[in-house]
Amino acid sequence: MEKNQKVRWLTYDFNVYPPKTKWNEVGGIYIFCGLNKNNEWVAIYIGETGEGPTGNFRSRMSGHEKCEKAKSLGATHIHALMEEDKDLRKAMEEQLIAYYEPPLNKEHRNG
Repeated sequence: MEKNQKVRWLTYDFNVYPPKTKWNEVGGIYIFCGLNKNNEWVAIYIGETGEGPTGNFRSRMSGHEKCEKAKSLGATHIHALMEEDKDLRKAMEEQLIAYYEPPLNKEHRNG
């Protein structure tokens, strides 16, 4: 995989990372995903890093509660987008979940 590879989800450009990445202490949106048989990325779970002192990638990815289930459903990578504005992060998360309907996201679904 190319270093610094980017993937577009809706209008947002995400960086592609392997699961064992050493994460920074910045906030953002992430997608646990894998490639389908047509070599297209498929979202398994979409989340945001949260708020407060643990609202960053390093804290959120450490022992993430959806990681193992996402892997069992085909997730091989994590796509991440840095965004420090918590309100914008939450809006982006909701928009992405509503559009892609990942199997491990139950909240924010239309209908």
